[in-house]
Amino acid sequence: MIKVSIRGIRDIDSADIDLNGITVLAGRNGCGKSTISKLVYQTYFTAANYEKIISREFGNYLISTFQDIWRPTVDFVYSAKKFIERINTGFVYPSSPGDTDQIEPYLANVRSVLQQLRGVNEEAYRVRLQRLVRSYFAAINPRAPVRELQYSDDMGLNAIDEVARHFAAVREKCEKMQKRRPLDMFYRRVEQILEDSVSIEGHFDLQEGNLSLFDQQAKRLGFSTLVSNVFYIDTPWIVDSDMPSLRRDRRLSHRYELLKTLKRVAVDKNNDQIVHEIIGGATGMVDSETANRFEFHRDNGDSFDLFHCATGVKSFSILQMLLDADFLGPKTLMILDEPEAHLHPCWTFHYARLINKLHKEKGVRFLISTHSPDMVQALSAIAEHEGINDRMTFYCARDLGSGKYHYDPLKDDFGPIFESFNSILDMIAKMQEEDTPEKGSPNA
Repeated sequence: MIKVSIRGIRDIDSADIDLNGITVLAGRNGCGKSTISKLVYQTYFTAANYEKIISREFGNYLISTFQDIWRPTVDFVYSAKKFIERINTGFVYPSSPGDTDQIEPYLANVRSVLQQLRGVNEEAYRVRLQRLVRSYFAAINPRAPVRELQYSDDMGLNAIDEVARHFAAVREKCEKMQKRRPLDMFYRRVEQILEDSVSIEGHFDLQEGNLSLFDQQAKRLGFSTLVSNVFYIDTPWIVDSDMPSLRRDRRLSHRYELLKTLKRVAVDKNNDQIVHEIIGGATGMVDSETANRFEFHRDNGDSFDLFHCATGVKSFSILQMLLDADFLGPKTLMILDEPEAHLHPCWTFHYARLINKLHKEKGVRFLISTHSPDMVQALSAIAEHEGINDRMTFYCARDLGSGKYHYDPLKDDFGPIFESFNSILDMIAKMQEEDTPEKGSPNA
């Protein structure tokens, strides 16, 4: 049993949400549905990929710092070329640093050169070496005040050794964090994604059974035993997105991870029949020298770049590709943000049927945010027809005033949901009432 508890984050006053089958969140815009989705996604994604996330973040730092070491070294090598050529060092001229495996061999190569250049006393060389050493210190500790340098034959060696120790210490810290899984990294990551100054610590909890994934005593993020794959779909246009731009924007990390997964899926014309019947074909990656895109293959033999297909086809294709590649199973949590937004009412029904089918036959858990009465009714009716209505839970955000909302669990009465959806009818009635002249008035 999975339970999410939120208190006082953004517009959410309080919410206790169960994620044990198909969970549906309803409410007006700005009531916190997407906040719940993002918190749940980041928790499970981080819990499943903590070591990779830490490795990537430290790796990015190492590469960035390595580049700050590499650039002044290039300048030094070429400006001091006449001195280097005298000693015939066999120096390998540096290429652009691309991965962390280059760091230690490169530093050793530079150290060898500096070792052989000890004793060069020409003023031009001394000036260039001092400039190089200052650049090294600035790269590994940019906030430290500029050091006063006293020239010595060993200053270059001492500087490159300090750089090597710095990189070694960073790697050691990375390994320790991967083992400890500190909670503060997770909190910091989520707060950066939400772009809020309000701390989520103490305001958000996620429990599996009676155990929280947030071990407050050890200050450690635990491992999930129920969810190993989590996907968050908030737009079908993800299949048209650019990977590098998504990777640069941490707020869109869920889209980047989804697109990275989809790009590993080839076209499977024997895909799941419920999707096949609806869209009349199959979708997958075409990767060749001339093409690197998603293609939709109709049953009649026609093929189309998915970019040019309807958004409804894109919506179904995403689930179809994940299903074909066996990413959807009993340890998968699928988070869908307003999936009906790009669907014809008829396809809304089929999408709701696919959700029920994936839960019933594959065990996939769903967390769905919706504004559509059609989606709510279809999900409920199909679940009852399939005999799984006991695994479906609806919540409606109730306005407490002052822009704060409480999430009420609903059973068979969807009245509060439809009231929140149908407020537009009240607005139309009020407008018509204001336009209707009163009896006895000159305009009556």
